[in-house]
Amino acid sequence: MFWGNAITFHVANMVKALREIGYDKWVFEFSGGAAADNVLKLIGKDSARKTAIASFMPESKNNPAELQGLIRKSLSKYGADVQLSMQTATGLAVLADMIERAQSLDSTVVKKKWESMDGQTVKTLFGPGIISGTKTYKIKGHGMGNPVPHEIIDEKGEISEGGWFPSGPIP
Repeated sequence: MFWGNAITFHVANMVKALREIGYDKWVFEFSGGAAADNVLKLIGKDSARKTAIASFMPESKNNPAELQGLIRKSLSKYGADVQLSMQTATGLAVLADMIERAQSLDSTVVKKKWESMDGQTVKTLFGPGIISGTKTYKIKGHGMGNPVPHEIIDEKGEISEGGWFPSGPIP
């Protein structure tokens, strides 16, 4: 079972519903940023087991430096009970990198610079992102692939880091 763009409550509700109807296979959420520990808090180990979630572990040594810095700031300001997603912050990091590369705040200049970088990399909070997607979206450089972290809730309901998976360019 695969789905994308699900926050913690979505993942928890869907996985719990699947377990209640007897579905006992692996479930994969691949782009929402739900935190595994919060899913466990909501539905418990029996329901949450066999779930892989596209999320980073805040304490991981594998997190890119830019992401780790923002995690530290967020945790010191809001505490550990606030879920960290960073999807919006990642977009802002890319925008800041593009503004710096364009050496301009003029949106037309930034857009032109962005469109000239199809196939090239930019900084994201999750590591190098590849500007791409022109063939797929018919808009020059409309998409971007960046590394994606994963957490795994195993068969026993225990959380582990699933690693960071690179994302190639979008055609």
